[in-house]
Amino acid sequence: MVVTVTATVAPLIRTSELKSIGEKLTSVEQSLQFMSSKYEELLGSFKSNATELKNLKEENQSLKQEIKSFESRVQILEGESARQQQWARLQNIEIVGVPEVSSEDTQKIAQIIEHIGVTLCPGDIEFAHRVQPLRQQNASHSRTIIARLRHRCTKDAIIAASRKHRGLTAREVGLEGDTIKLNNKIYVNEHLTKNNKSLLKQCKSKALECKFKYVWTKNCRIFVRKGDSTPSIPITTITDLKKVT
Repeated sequence: MVVTVTATVAPLIRTSELKSIGEKLTSVEQSLQFMSSKYEELLGSFKSNATELKNLKEENQSLKQEIKSFESRVQILEGESARQQQWARLQNIEIVGVPEVSSEDTQKIAQIIEHIGVTLCPGDIEFAHRVQPLRQQNASHSRTIIARLRHRCTKDAIIAASRKHRGLTAREVGLEGDTIKLNNKIYVNEHLTKNNKSLLKQCKSKALECKFKYVWTKNCRIFVRKGDSTPSIPITTITDLKKVT
């Protein structure tokens, strides 16, 4: 009796265990299928993102090239604009140190020009005027005078003569004005643009540092030379200052 009961229960237990294992295998299989599905989904998403990233990189590279091209064009246009601005001043001279007086006639700068040895004909000076806003008469420095000459050869002759008369004072020329200011030195220079004036100032500083003997302008272009027997070096941009060594 006991043996019969034992023989009957054992198969039932094995069947139950097998059923449980089968259910677990089914669950594992479903989990694997779910994970496989998610993996495929993530893989697809990754591939899509990788493709999008590649396209973005290509687009970014293309934009960089366009920006570089635009920057190059802007530099060319800025350079052309700077040349045109300087060209418009090619027949101008800049006179510094002339005392200001009320109701002055800036055309009297002919008095200065003739004092340094250049004879002017009527009409050689097209116009002459002070630059910068009007200041009080007791200002420490008189405003600069800009004059335009009808012919460039006249302007060149004035610049050449002025370099032989550096240190000339308003009193020596016979100008009127404040007693103190009459002792101011008068300088006649080429009329450079703001950028070229800044470049000339930096050039002089670098030339002094590197013991260059000469810094000058000709036809509104800047040149340097280290010594009497060395070649002149044109300075047109800030990059050219690397040549001053």
